[in-house]
Amino acid sequence: MMTGRSSNNHHLTDLFRKDRVAPNNTIPNQLIELVNQLGESVTIESLLNNHTFLPLYRPFLKRHEFEVLMQNIYDGQYKKAFMKLGLTARGVNKEIECLRICPLCVIEDKLFSGVPYLHRIHQVSIVSVCVKHNIVLTNIAAANKDSYKYIGDLNCSIYEEQVLDSKKNSVVDQRINRTIWQILNLPFSKEVSLETILEKYNECLWLKGYLTPKGKVRLQLLVDDMTKFYSNTTLSKQYFEFHRSLSDEWIGRVLRGDRQMRPEEHIFTIAFLATDFYSLLNVEESENVALGNPPWPCLNPACCNFLRSVIWNAAIRKNSDEVIATFECKCGFKYLKHSNSKNAVNKYAYDRVIKYGDVWQRRLEFYITHTDLPIRCIARSLNCDSKTINHHIGELKL
Repeated sequence: MMTGRSSNNHHLTDLFRKDRVAPNNTIPNQLIELVNQLGESVTIESLLNNHTFLPLYRPFLKRHEFEVLMQNIYDGQYKKAFMKLGLTARGVNKEIECLRICPLCVIEDKLFSGVPYLHRIHQVSIVSVCVKHNIVLTNIAAANKDSYKYIGDLNCSIYEEQVLDSKKNSVVDQRINRTIWQILNLPFSKEVSLETILEKYNECLWLKGYLTPKGKVRLQLLVDDMTKFYSNTTLSKQYFEFHRSLSDEWIGRVLRGDRQMRPEEHIFTIAFLATDFYSLLNVEESENVALGNPPWPCLNPACCNFLRSVIWNAAIRKNSDEVIATFECKCGFKYLKHSNSKNAVNKYAYDRVIKYGDVWQRRLEFYITHTDLPIRCIARSLNCDSKTINHHIGELKL
């Protein structure tokens, strides 16, 4: 924080009018005091939606529960708000003992924002790899109430074993990370509640054959298929393992809408039933398995709209046995998909990049001229291979 003050206590006094404030990495307290100090340009809603974990809980609360929760926050009754989220016993980050960073995100933050910061999605307990860079996250500090450290002072070296090939990143990790990213970035104005989610669960269960004609869940079949998809190792690591008693399985409680279910349990359910959160919300509207419905996402990691659904038009042509579609973002990034390819059902994958565009090339030029990052790390950051990077370096004469 750049205030010209010399100590943490001075910073806290500037922000909260108190020299002692306990950090909370889920939903911070003292929000009213903070907003009053920052002025009219900042609202409680913007802080909650963009800088806390409340969006991760919101879709899994009933409408009236969320309204009461927000009123508690406005009234400064944070203990009541925490209890409504089940945080007295279990929190989003209960299993995380350390705060986490992606070293490449820290480098980019310094280059493009001037100041590095903690990324919210990196602190979710079931995220272990950076969604953007496919780099294993690094622990930096104990997540306890007395920890205050400046990220810029930390050693952010990138080790070879941290850099993962995105093609080897498992389908499970991709689905979970994408689902979390979409939930965290859902506009605050979009009303999504537990009532909506439960309806979508039922539609998915019916489409996948997990409901009987009378509407009863085929729970044993569902448990068996989820175990095959996630593996016992993954489930036990997150304390989601299934037991012999079907009547008390967590997946059954999720589908019934029980109150004290963790967001992570819903996320595992969504990733299995619908691949990601947007697909769950649009489950009724899917008309073309290969293309889905507009808008489609920009897949340029250098673009500010990366993974956001901002492409409303596609160039589509039909051959005798397949559909070929071309999507182009305003940033200039243009990609192609075939309806018969293995990427057809994955909205966030493409078969070929037709054009990388000016934004992508400017980011590459910046990396080459202003950093010492190895070609392999630059390729991971820009979601391509080293040959593509070298080709563009030659074209741009860098």
